[in-house]
This record gives sequence, C-alpha cells and structure tokens, in this order.
Amino acid sequence: MIKEKNYYRLLAKVGFGKQIDGIIDRNSGDIDRSFLGFLDIYEALATIIPKDRVIYDFGCGYGFQSYFFRKHKKFVMVSLGEKKDVFMMPNSVFYPCEINLWLKSYGIESKNFAICSYVPLSSYQQIKNRFNDLFIFYPK
Repeated sequence: MIKEKNYYRLLAKVGFGKQIDGIIDRNSGDIDRSFLGFLDIYEALATIIPKDRVIYDFGCGYGFQSYFFRKHKKFVMVSLGEKKDVFMMPNSVFYPCEINLWLKSYGIESKNFAICSYVPLSSYQQIKNRFNDLFIFYPK
C-alpha cells in the first residue's frame, strides 16, 4: 500500500499553515486538512513542465497547487464562482469567472501549459482548441 503524502503538513512546514487553516475554516465541507485537492497530480506536473511556461489551471479550486508552480513563469487560475479564498503564490493570478467567458476575454501567452480539472465538457472543448499542451484530470 502506498502511503499518501500529507500536503497540509508539507505546506504548513514551509509557512502556510495559518493561511490554509483560514481557507479551510471559512469554506468547510469541500476540503479538510487531510485532503487539499489532488495535489499529488499537480506536484508531479510541476516537475515535468518547463519553468519558462505560463500554467493555466482551469477548475483550480482553492489554489493550493500554486505552491508547486511558484518557480514557473506565471500560474493563472480560473474557477467558476464569486471571489473566494484562494491560496496564491507571488506569481499567481486568480480569475473568478466562467471558463468560456475567460477564454473569450483574455489572451494566452505563447509558452503555455493548460491543466483541466473537473471542467464542464463545453469548456474542455474550448480549452482543447486553444492550447497545444494540455493535461486533463477527471478523478473517479
């Protein structure tokens, strides 16, 4: 059996415990200290995507994964809903809007990589049409 990494402990150890606690406490139900999202996937992607890329994360949730992309050129997060608590590193930007609206409203840098996590099929098709390098993630 593979032991699951405790990402809360990892992020708390590097100084983000209070920020994460605040986000969890204000948004109870979606996440907790044992599950901050699918961070193992993001950690692996961050090691293989070149650092000179702008990362576009569609369906970003609370943005804890931005920690793993802190050395990349930029980390752009797009998620449906009103402005909510989002964990961000200095190179991060968060857009609280529908993905299709964002795609129509904003330009995309040439050296990019898109990540889709739980995005609607209509949005996925639009993203697929705009990005050459794309990772799609739909957990069971």
